[in-house]
Amino acid sequence: MKALEKYTPEKIIILSHTNIAANEIRDAIFDLKNLKNEEGHYKFPQLRGITKKAMKYRVCTIHTYCKSRLLKKEVFKLYDHKELIKKDSRFNLHKEDDIKRKHRFYKYLSDADGHGKTLDKYWIKCDQKSFDPYGLTLIKELLPIYKKYKKDKNLCDFSDMINNFTRQTYNEKTKQWEDDVKDPDIDMLIIDECQDCNVPQRKAIDKMARNVKEGHYYLVGDADQTLFEYSGSDAKYFHNLAANPYDELKNGNRCGEAINTYCKSIIMDVWDHYKSHRVWTPAKYKKGPNEGEVIKGRGYYLPDLKPSGHLDKLLDKIKNTEETFLLFAAKHYYNPICLDAEEFYEDLKRFKYIKRLITRYKDTENLPTNLILNHLIVIFNVFGIDSGLKMLEYRLNINQFGIIKPFLIHLKVIENTSYTGIFMDNAVVEALRQIK
Repeated sequence: MKALEKYTPEKIIILSHTNIAANEIRDAIFDLKNLKNEEGHYKFPQLRGITKKAMKYRVCTIHTYCKSRLLKKEVFKLYDHKELIKKDSRFNLHKEDDIKRKHRFYKYLSDADGHGKTLDKYWIKCDQKSFDPYGLTLIKELLPIYKKYKKDKNLCDFSDMINNFTRQTYNEKTKQWEDDVKDPDIDMLIIDECQDCNVPQRKAIDKMARNVKEGHYYLVGDADQTLFEYSGSDAKYFHNLAANPYDELKNGNRCGEAINTYCKSIIMDVWDHYKSHRVWTPAKYKKGPNEGEVIKGRGYYLPDLKPSGHLDKLLDKIKNTEETFLLFAAKHYYNPICLDAEEFYEDLKRFKYIKRLITRYKDTENLPTNLILNHLIVIFNVFGIDSGLKMLEYRLNINQFGIIKPFLIHLKVIENTSYTGIFMDNAVVEALRQIK
């Protein structure tokens, strides 16, 4: 909060790795807008005129911030991947629509870049079988086609957003390397979950921080939670930083004493190696008769490794609740232009709208074809094909799915042979055939 007293909000940048996390940070900042002191004055008058839209590129993801500093380009999406397949069918050797995380051609490019390696050098150290059917030779043959398509269509992928931000060009006149993008003029930079940064991202945030005032460049994170080493994050780098932290959050709010003690016994060898020992206290009761006391907890040891006889009921309870549907949706949601959580919930409502349109069709025989198509297209754009299908399966009963199935085939999301036990509504099929 001292930052708001010293610097204007326009000169403070807070970046995270996901839109959901950025939205939560933005919401927390907006909660400060209406805080008042005892005299009735606003505690942070600097925030009074600030809107969420104005903070779109100041509290956002690292990719969004870098992209905002570049010439406008659209993001390479599933549609473009399908267009590439028309140019060269080898892009379809791995039949996967999640081109951001799972398609093995794009994943290899992303992983190599995330580790800061050339294609050749990364091939030596990676799990080569995990990228089948793409070998190094084939990847290098397809890469120029991929690059040319992006250039012709004025597109970028997520690696481009970061690398173009940090790119340098050699000036023949001055005989020096010069930045293509000017260093940001900011006073403070805060990176949330910094331990998830890969090699290019670390380079990018270092560039962002060159002009900060009085060393106000903060990496907020936990080296023990470095989960993305497979894509280029460096646990060793962040453990070395953690050995001498600027500040430390000491109070745990999640785990009772039993879990806390057990976890420390597991991680202690890592702390010893890096000399990065932490104070991590067990959680305490926040209310009730034991408020303020440490939650003790107990350790339960399995007598054997046989699964519970009620495992099926437990799994059904976990999978089929509104809470887990919401968590699944949040995990797979990707909308680069999403400003706040409200847009996420608006996109989530599209499942409800589809159900209403189906009910109206059954009652009136009036089929709002284009409206249903629009809702489905948005769903698959923001949640992905596989995740969107699973969410439709959860939300629709078998009769409703019979009406939606022709739409899915029309959009080429599924094949005619998919969902063989579900019969399609003939009137819907005929209506879709009329669309050219």
